[in-house]
Amino acid sequence: GDPALVARQLGVGENGTLIVFVHPRCGCTPRALETLARVVRNTSGVRIHAVFTIPPNATEEWRRSTSWDVARSIPGATLHEDLGGRLAESAGATTSGHAIVLDASNRVVFAGGAVGAGHGGGAGDGSALTSLLSRTDTTPATAPSVGCELVLPDDRAPEVTPWAIP
Repeated sequence: GDPALVARQLGVGENGTLIVFVHPRCGCTPRALETLARVVRNTSGVRIHAVFTIPPNATEEWRRSTSWDVARSIPGATLHEDLGGRLAESAGATTSGHAIVLDASNRVVFAGGAVGAGHGGGAGDGSALTSLLSRTDTTPATAPSVGCELVLPDDRAPEVTPWAIP
């Protein structure tokens, strides 16, 4: 995948870009997004995108979930519907909560689980994100991405385990 291309398609920020991919019906994602909202609260100039993967035949009710409402509350976030999961596939994202952070030069500095996929992931004041954006190391940091499977272009039904259903 090419996360930098996806970031350019969505819009890049002056001080960096954060993209989080979301399965609208993953039960652990709202908590992960709430944590993300705390993490980005004290950042400036960072463009934030929440990309919701949507199957082609999804109803409006299926699309608009608790995760959508929580993402709307993230200051400065732009929400996108990724019909059929094509953007997610292009960025290499396969699970809900997968985040990509790009610095001001549109270079990937982090790819992986945003905040522990909501399973007790750490809160923060924005310093971790700021630290990522100011890294000089050219090797992207990574973290496991653990969440519900995203809706991807091959139209597989997302595998949602019973504990993840809202």
